[in-house]
Amino acid sequence: MKSTVCTLLLATLAALAFPGYAAAERLLLPKGHPYPELKIVLDKYEVPTIYADSIEAAHFGAGYMQAHHRLVQLDVTRRMGRGELAGFAGGGLLSSDKTFRRLDLERVARESLKLYSDDELALVNAFARGVNFFIRNCAELPAEFLMSGAPREWTAEDTLVCARVMSWMLMDDFFQTVSAERQKGTVVPELLSLIDVPATESLISQIKPEDVSIASLPESSGPMRIAEASFWRNSPRPGSNCFVVSGRFTQSGKPLLASDPHLEVTFPPVWYELRYETPDWKARGMTVAGTPIIAIGASEHCVWGMTALGGDVADAIRFKTRGMDEGAGEYLTKGGWRKFRVEEASYEITGFGSKKTETEIIRWTDFGPVFYTAGDTVIVLNWIGFLADREGAAFVKVNTAKSVYDIQTAVAEMSTSQNFLCADSAGNIAYFPTGRYPVRSYEGSAMADGETADLTWKSFVFADGLPGIINPASGYIVSANNAVYPSNSVIHAEGAGVVYAEHFIGGYRSYGHRAMRIDELIREKLAVGGVISLQDAGEIQTDTFSRLGAGFRDFAIETLQAASYAYGAPDSPVRAAYVALENWDGRCDADSAGACVAFFMLEKTADR
Repeated sequence: MKSTVCTLLLATLAALAFPGYAAAERLLLPKGHPYPELKIVLDKYEVPTIYADSIEAAHFGAGYMQAHHRLVQLDVTRRMGRGELAGFAGGGLLSSDKTFRRLDLERVARESLKLYSDDELALVNAFARGVNFFIRNCAELPAEFLMSGAPREWTAEDTLVCARVMSWMLMDDFFQTVSAERQKGTVVPELLSLIDVPATESLISQIKPEDVSIASLPESSGPMRIAEASFWRNSPRPGSNCFVVSGRFTQSGKPLLASDPHLEVTFPPVWYELRYETPDWKARGMTVAGTPIIAIGASEHCVWGMTALGGDVADAIRFKTRGMDEGAGEYLTKGGWRKFRVEEASYEITGFGSKKTETEIIRWTDFGPVFYTAGDTVIVLNWIGFLADREGAAFVKVNTAKSVYDIQTAVAEMSTSQNFLCADSAGNIAYFPTGRYPVRSYEGSAMADGETADLTWKSFVFADGLPGIINPASGYIVSANNAVYPSNSVIHAEGAGVVYAEHFIGGYRSYGHRAMRIDELIREKLAVGGVISLQDAGEIQTDTFSRLGAGFRDFAIETLQAASYAYGAPDSPVRAAYVALENWDGRCDADSAGACVAFFMLEKTADR
């Protein structure tokens, strides 16, 4: 059960004609912008269609419209990524600022822009100019800026910072590693009060992996077979669903893709919907607010969606230290003592009618920043997101791709660990992994001991070195954050010899129950009607039945019976909970008492 706002994108490549939309109004742009052919029309939902004579002009329009609708969100997101939220909204956000100052995403953005071509930089800069054009011409800024003052100008770096914030949101394995150590009792006791992350424990210790059947893609899909259950904690980070069906099995005869990213509930949402139209290019879908690229959507030629792959792209490293009370201090590595790099960070904190400043010392090692400190022990984060990349430019290539083969080339430049599903107007459907994965001489999913481990990443496995799938015999592909590689998959990393897939793609992934359910529903609908329609796809994506919850229900009922809770007084809360559980049909509808009881018990069981 997920308390999420789900974005449902259903796109059929029926020659990918772009239907007309009932327009509510044409937005009149202020005079003085550099693109005279630019025109923006809003439909009845205020979703903009941006008509332009070039992609650069279209991205300018996207910047203007995102600022028009979401200026506060844009400013808050870049402040978050730069560690400046407390100066906008008060001391309650200081802990967030301290986290993001350690990530130093501004540096990563600056270095990444150096990898962009002049044409690619022009697109990023056009979006920034669009945001700034709105700010300069806005007659009355939103009320949120009364305390903080007018937002400063938007920059190309801000756009990449916003994108990297999303990558950070999708990275969970550092905190899971720390939590696992916490459960094993191997973390220094004083750290426990500092590590505010959920406990990681096997879902239900009484259930064994061999007792659970995991939905698989057909054997013909080879290495993309879903191979095994992954018993993980009940992650607070929601998962996502995506599937693509070949035109052989759709009502229209063209491929159909449904992508449903379950991100945390926010208001406004992370996503910003828009449409682009130029003489040579049309695209529509969801951008991440603060960026112009369509992360999930469709063009005239292709459609694409994503779920998190959950690769092991971050390390938690424990170091012994000395001398931190007297100065910068040192940390102990396999090669001896090394000196910390230190910086005094200053945080502005805005209150009601007041402002103050707080400072702290941030320490960096050669492997990443110090996240937690207790006595003479620190825990350090090393993350692939600290490295510059061309991910934004790669997404532009996806947006303008003519085939799934173009997309395959484009996603090879991405760093964020994702499952990328796509289709094209020629009828091809495909799955490609994205990301780059460090090859280590130690176990990346466990806490590394800085004193004994060789912490240098030996090399990387890039997405184009991982198996994908194009046009499987099954005619469809399903992804729902489930494991996608068998545990004995062998990947060859250049310069590193033989590497096994679970060593770096064994991080955050779900139990596989959602993938099983989607696979089950697709098979059912094909068995009944022989094809999948848009309506069918919508029903699959909005299905509320939980295989995980239904499987847990029987265990919970037996537990309550064994503890005699099932036989309490008729009007007792425990008896009411038991009855609700016993009558539950496994569906997580908003008014389902049984779902509430089941997942409350599931969460408490996972926490024990």
